[in-house]
Amino acid sequence: MAVLRLKLSSIQRQELLNLGWPKHVVAALGLYFKRWARQQAEGVTGDDFIQTLAKIGSRPYTWAYRLSFWSAKKRLSLVLNQLGAELDEDGFLQLRGPAKFDPDLPPHGHFLRLLRRDVQRAFARRAGHDLAWVAEQNTADGRLAQQVHLLRYWIDRHNLAYVRQHFDGDNDFAKLRAYLAAFNLQADYRTDATYHNRTFGPFDYPRQFKVQVPRDEKMSEFIVSLADGNFVSQWQVLKEFGDGQIDANPVHYQPEKLGPVANTESFNYGRPHHRSHRLLDINHPLDADVRRLAVHYWPFEHDFDDWDHLGGYADIVKGGEVADWQAWQSVPPDQRLAVYQGFVQDCRQRGYNPGFAAYWQA
Repeated sequence: MAVLRLKLSSIQRQELLNLGWPKHVVAALGLYFKRWARQQAEGVTGDDFIQTLAKIGSRPYTWAYRLSFWSAKKRLSLVLNQLGAELDEDGFLQLRGPAKFDPDLPPHGHFLRLLRRDVQRAFARRAGHDLAWVAEQNTADGRLAQQVHLLRYWIDRHNLAYVRQHFDGDNDFAKLRAYLAAFNLQADYRTDATYHNRTFGPFDYPRQFKVQVPRDEKMSEFIVSLADGNFVSQWQVLKEFGDGQIDANPVHYQPEKLGPVANTESFNYGRPHHRSHRLLDINHPLDADVRRLAVHYWPFEHDFDDWDHLGGYADIVKGGEVADWQAWQSVPPDQRLAVYQGFVQDCRQRGYNPGFAAYWQA
């Protein structure tokens, strides 16, 4: 294959310009195409390359994203424009553009790290202002902040699909562990999952636990059912129209069935144990109306050691990690409430939560 003679046509270069790439990036991509083609099977064309660049997070896309040398806000706007991001009348971010996330982009992927860094650079450096405050302003920055916040839920959807499609296992948790093993990654199980165990009626004991990837960055988040090990997410409830748009009208959903929406995962833009986490992830802009409705009907239980609002919540999965989940599986369902109440008392006596396995095996 005469790779050195491969080059993008003027029409293909125009396609890249139409996707929003600046001229200097398009010029550089013409050279990068040769390098990319050497690594592919024979017969690749410029059109194949264009299609790969329409996959956000692919290797060529990430290369071009880094090469743009634009400001963080402008690069975030580029991604949103390529995705065709638009807020609908129900406050939901619909994606109507030609670009999609690359199916092979892992939850710890380099592009997601770059995107996260740009969100921090664009907004977390505003002294005294969180993302919610910025989004309330009737400015271009305000509109960008609102869209950036809601984009995290589409990243969640992508991450769930990646784990399910690329790995085998009896349930989602097994597939998630297979993903971690494949990339030699450690996950965080210790972050409090109170807000992901909201209940429609009185709280009895947790039904979910949280896993964040990678451990030190806590970037991508998964909420897992303690009962069957499958993911719990708003994406299992939200309905999709034939054109790929999401039915986000809260009137079309029954409040008692919105548990997965209330307890859904959330990609983290901020760094753990850092002011950026509060500025970007905790004090965030408004969610879509359907999730606000879900949270209203599904309140959370306060923690067992929250002395301002002493509650009965304690994470089942904590320091024991997978062993905590396995220990909970051995508790007969009809005994779980009584066992859990004993576990909470043990946590209070210890003054901390070691995880369920430490209590159950004592």
